[in-house]
Amino acid sequence: MSEAALTKHFNLVRGQWRINSSVPGFKVVAVALVGLRHRPFPLRQVEASEFTALVPFDDKNGEPKEPAAVLHGLPTLYFYFGVSLYLWPVLLHAWRLKVDFAPR
Repeated sequence: MSEAALTKHFNLVRGQWRINSSVPGFKVVAVALVGLRHRPFPLRQVEASEFTALVPFDDKNGEPKEPAAVLHGLPTLYFYFGVSLYLWPVLLHAWRLKVDFAPR
């Protein structure tokens, strides 16, 4: 990782699936869940078409609706939309999220 790169950690609670990850002048390049033994589990980034097939969007504001409670578990993918980072599926337990940024 270069010197200009930036890493932020977020403590996530159960049910949190939308994270405001805006850092001016930087873009998200990697996202990982950090386990109990501080091992990162990388998440796969998906495109808008794949994410919209999984999550319904609100007609009023164009943002994703929170999924039903049965669709909770260990996140395996993420979608970066504007300044928000969406995890899928929604967290069932508390985790720590590591987000790596790179200059635009």
